[in-house]
Amino acid sequence: MSNFFTDNVDLQHRFNSLSMRQAIELLEGDLVDAGPGEDDLQSYTDALDNYRSALELCGKISSESISLTANSVDESGTTFSNGLVEYATGTIAGKQILADCGFFGIIVPQQYGGLNFPATIYTMMIEIVSRADASLMTLFGYQDIGEAVARLAPRSLSEELLPKYCRGELTGAMVLTESGGGSDLQAIKTRATLDSDGSWRISGSKQYISHGNGELLLVLAKSEDASSGMFGLSLFAVEGGNDNGVDVKGVERKMGLHGSPTCELQFNHSKAVLLGDRKFGLFHVVEILNQARFSVAAQGIGIATAAYYSAKDYANIRRAFNSYLHEIPAVSQLLKNMEVKLAASRALLYSGTQWIDLRNTLEHKLSKQKANKEKIDKVDQITLKEAQAMVNLLSPVAKYLSTEWANQICYDAQQIHGGSGYIKGTTVERCIRDVRITTIYEGTTQVLVGLAFKYVLNDVLKRQIDDFRNQSFPKPLGECQSALINAYANFKEACDIVNSESQNFKLAAAKDVTDLYGCIYAGILLITSAEPDNEENTICRIHCLETKALSLASLSRVQSKIWSTPSLHC
Repeated sequence: MSNFFTDNVDLQHRFNSLSMRQAIELLEGDLVDAGPGEDDLQSYTDALDNYRSALELCGKISSESISLTANSVDESGTTFSNGLVEYATGTIAGKQILADCGFFGIIVPQQYGGLNFPATIYTMMIEIVSRADASLMTLFGYQDIGEAVARLAPRSLSEELLPKYCRGELTGAMVLTESGGGSDLQAIKTRATLDSDGSWRISGSKQYISHGNGELLLVLAKSEDASSGMFGLSLFAVEGGNDNGVDVKGVERKMGLHGSPTCELQFNHSKAVLLGDRKFGLFHVVEILNQARFSVAAQGIGIATAAYYSAKDYANIRRAFNSYLHEIPAVSQLLKNMEVKLAASRALLYSGTQWIDLRNTLEHKLSKQKANKEKIDKVDQITLKEAQAMVNLLSPVAKYLSTEWANQICYDAQQIHGGSGYIKGTTVERCIRDVRITTIYEGTTQVLVGLAFKYVLNDVLKRQIDDFRNQSFPKPLGECQSALINAYANFKEACDIVNSESQNFKLAAAKDVTDLYGCIYAGILLITSAEPDNEENTICRIHCLETKALSLASLSRVQSKIWSTPSLHC
């Protein structure tokens, strides 16, 4: 059978294009500092070889084991009875094999039993697992919970919980959403109160919690009075289960991701442990969500990859009008456009995860220097500031663009299958249902546009774009460079207009300019990592020409001020 890493040329290209020496050397330096051992990695090359081996193993088990039970998991789903959730047989087996490989502690520090891998490698694994079974990804892809506990929890709690978490004995959940609250986290009503003995207690209800039946719950609750605003919330670790007053009141019946239970929870004076700083819960959650959004982007890409390969295989064996489907121009164009969207999505995603790895390792280095009263490295401070701005931009942009494109890819894949793609039990039909949630959870597209918009207007990519403008590329890629430079000029003109208008107009035009900015950066990433005289040139050319056309359309809409037309208001 195929290997879901080695058969994916574009994913391997992204891996080979990684530029992570500074982040990995800082990360692996901590490994060595933790104590000598057989697994200590002494060089950047050794680290990359180790990561590649892990990705190949993940690709092998995803293809040969996890993918084989995905349809049965989708059909049987989870069951709920007397407050208990039971997983499908395939989910249990898939989770166990990933745990046996040590993959449930990918980004957790070694001192707690984890592998201490970069977020970029972890995110690639999420993509691979999602291609096999998107429902299982929601169990596997919540490891940022373990990382958050390691970073924010008292050491004693980390030592108690994280080794079990890394072995797959505990599952975790982010417990944020409440009925009627959605993405507006400041509106939550669940309360956290201090008992006379100094312990925290949580009371209230939460809704739409993926794997809310888990044993390790990270709960956002109101710890202060109403006047505290965004500083009225704190983040807590809560042990799940009836023994701690946590009741699963129900499990939602959903369109897709049937193997992943989405729970309604009731907290009844449940004992909790404060994570991080009191009153800063919302800020801690924002940091966790940055990684979580990259994870959902990877999930969408993984699902779309499964749909793409299914459509490609079908087009190579199905004949119509005396031709194979892939020989029909309208079909071959659909397949090529899928390939372009996948390549652009991966470029954005893995650029974003590299920036988050650099940010995390620099934060750790500078905090150690501060704690040890050492001289603070000014260059590192400047780099950290840039890395944080890049994460703030790319976390929402990579998530919403890649998941919107993933939905389109799955739709087109179903179209290539024709009527057979509408039949239950087929991969592409499952992908259509599973991918739909990716533009909704961990921030809807519309919310994420708003989060990214101020970084777009501030042109945080200016340094990268200026460097790109001054580079020289061979003719096919040089033409792509010219298209992007033209698109950037149109973007700047659109921003000048937007900045001169009212706040309402700015918000209305936000998606136009943000979409364009993301596409320009994706094009830059595609060009700068492409090899001359390669298939990547065609992908670059299609993406860059479409971005140039998008820039003209976006500028035209901004110039016409169509979004401020009264008739558009419902």
